[in-house]
Amino acid sequence: FRLDPPSRPFEPENVVNGVARPEGWPNIWISDPSQPLPQNLTIDFGAPRTVGTVLLTFDTNLNHLVEFGPAPECVRDYALWARVGDEWRVLAEVNGNYQRRRTHTLGALEASALRLEVRATNGCPTARVYEVRAYPPA
Repeated sequence: FRLDPPSRPFEPENVVNGVARPEGWPNIWISDPSQPLPQNLTIDFGAPRTVGTVLLTFDTNLNHLVEFGPAPECVRDYALWARVGDEWRVLAEVNGNYQRRRTHTLGALEASALRLEVRATNGCPTARVYEVRAYPPA
């Protein structure tokens, strides 16, 4: 069985499609399993935008029982970066995450791109991200 063109269900574009769960399509970015962590996901706005809040949604395997600890698929350690002018700045560094949704309030930041650097998961060898949303300041 061969698909032409090949199906690519776990591409980075999934994190900006507005759907944060498998619903008719996987709607998730899964990093290249042949490459070790850390892995990066970059969203280029094309031009500077004022960003006030960044919302991240990770895979917590909603079928996983919390009593047994964090879902192995969930991103544990990560850094959130922004391209400001010609340089990349660290906005947040998080270690020990086990939550599905993380919100980072930035104030008002002029950025032309965001980068999520997944450094480690709670056991899975690939980074798994459902969604990255950037909102202007309130």
